[in-house]
Amino acid sequence: MHSSAVYKLLKDHGMESFITPREIKTLARKISYKSKNVKDDPELLDFEGFKEMTIQMSFTMFTRPPKDFRGRPVAEMLE
Repeated sequence: MHSSAVYKLLKDHGMESFITPREIKTLARKISYKSKNVKDDPELLDFEGFKEMTIQMSFTMFTRPPKDFRGRPVAEMLE
């Protein structure tokens, strides 16, 4: 999955205000280089990279305003 497709997925679900396209590109590149899966396009993720991307995006999106969940109980965050 390409980083632009990840942003489109977030936009389709009304979550584009929590993270910028540039942040998504940066995360995709970091994950791609970390996993040594860089081929022609460093923003192209395999399934394992996409799972890592989902985790990293959630850390980025939900540890700052408007949805800052730091310091809250896990049960509250899952609601």
